[in-house]
Amino acid sequence: MPLRSVLPILAALAAYAAATLPSSTAPALPPGTSPAPAVTPGAPALPPGPAPAPEPAPEVPLPPPGAPPAPDLQPTDPPIKPPPGPDEKPPDEAAVIHEAHKEYRTRHCAHWLRWSGGIAGAAQARADELAKACKLRPGDTKYGENLWSGTSGKWTPQKVVDSWYAEGKRYNYKRPGHSKGTARFTQLVWVGSRRYGCATSTCKKTDFWVCFYDPPGNVDGEFERNVLSPDKCKE
Repeated sequence: MPLRSVLPILAALAAYAAATLPSSTAPALPPGTSPAPAVTPGAPALPPGPAPAPEPAPEVPLPPPGAPPAPDLQPTDPPIKPPPGPDEKPPDEAAVIHEAHKEYRTRHCAHWLRWSGGIAGAAQARADELAKACKLRPGDTKYGENLWSGTSGKWTPQKVVDSWYAEGKRYNYKRPGHSKGTARFTQLVWVGSRRYGCATSTCKKTDFWVCFYDPPGNVDGEFERNVLSPDKCKE
């Protein structure tokens, strides 16, 4: 075909190609890279550089092989503690009654009582009141109270506490609670009492004994856990 016949055909093909192809093409990307994502008009620009990697979740250490499982923690009652205050040594004249309280309370799983000079002072005022009246009579006090009266010189401190403890022979542990003639025993061994003080005063030939206890015992509904039998303590 003559060259002048071919030229019009080539010109037509070039015009057709220019009409169908885009006016510009994207530059070639380096090997191994991905094209950038399309950006939506109005969207905020992304910061340059790669996106930060998410923080890894903290690792929980596993127990060593053969270790026993951790026990489930259960809420417990706080331990019973005596009222705050410095320890006070009982006076020499109260040493015997102090040791007697220790002996009998230990038999019933009750903590030893802390001697309190302040409570002993209140007991002294009560003993003087009884000596002034020269007879036992009920009083109004915030403390638990044990009283005794007897012929002067006949009742030693040990015998006074022994007489209170002897009431325990009539106490029924199977039916805990108030019962006739046992109130001084139950106060003596009451687990919840923590401090005490005792005093004595004399009218004519009669001695009056008073011991105050804090917190007071003989509380309704609390006998079962505060007056414990010696057999139960052995278990």
